[in-house]
Amino acid sequence: MDSNGIGYFNRWTFSKVYTKPIVRQADGRNLEKNLVGFNASAFFGTGKSCCIDGLFIESINFEIVPDDKIGRKQYYSKDLTTLVDRRLVALSKPDKYTKVDTGLVILDTVDSNINPVRGDN
Repeated sequence: MDSNGIGYFNRWTFSKVYTKPIVRQADGRNLEKNLVGFNASAFFGTGKSCCIDGLFIESINFEIVPDDKIGRKQYYSKDLTTLVDRRLVALSKPDKYTKVDTGLVILDTVDSNINPVRGDN
């Protein structure tokens, strides 16, 4: 794992892994009790982060929570496109099921009553 807590698998392992991993700190401390999976039937969650040159980073994920949060998912979320080592990730093309969420917010800063107008309504 790197300093951001991101580990890298080869394509085969990425596609086939499903069991809870063994995770230890650099000092050897076992972190098994700190691991929180996606749900009771699937340990790894899956996701896509957009975009690097129009391509997606596909990910599998779980959380490692602090000792005072053991057993509780915290929904930590980061923009992977700014954190990964781009030399180590395999990027994917969007497919017909890929939805890119975009939105536009226009703020009227001339008026003292700032009224946000969502551009995707």
